[in-house]
Parts: sequence; C-alpha cells; structure tokens
Amino acid sequence: MDGYTVNISLADAQTCRMIVATHIDNQTMALGGLGPQWAVYDADVLPTFQRKTLKERFALCPWGLYHIDVQKA
Repeated sequence: MDGYTVNISLADAQTCRMIVATHIDNQTMALGGLGPQWAVYDADVLPTFQRKTLKERFALCPWGLYHIDVQKA
C-alpha cells in the first residue's frame, strides 16, 4: 500500500523457510497493522540473522502484504 517492495529469490525464500502468515496469536492480522498478510521467517533460528538488529533481521519480510509477483529468473 505504501509502495515498499522486497525482491527475494525462490532459493533464498526456501533457505529461510519463508511463509506467508495470515494470523498472529490465533488472530487474523488486520489491515493497517502487520496484515492482511506478512511474508516472514523465523529469524531466531537462522544463523544469518541471529546477531542482526531487529530492523535488519526482518528487512526481507514485508508486512501489510497483499500482492506477490512471481517472475521467471
């Protein structure tokens, strides 16, 4: 909605075990918060992200996600 985009390869999404979340704590994510969807990975278990700041850990995790554009490499 604000034009923020993230480009991530399929290989990186698979390595990070990225998911598209629609709920948090058993509640639907509302538009205007993290929702309606959030592409995210478990940064706590990925060595690449464990020592980064919070902002750096989730830089590849767009929140407020409503569109995914898949392109052939």
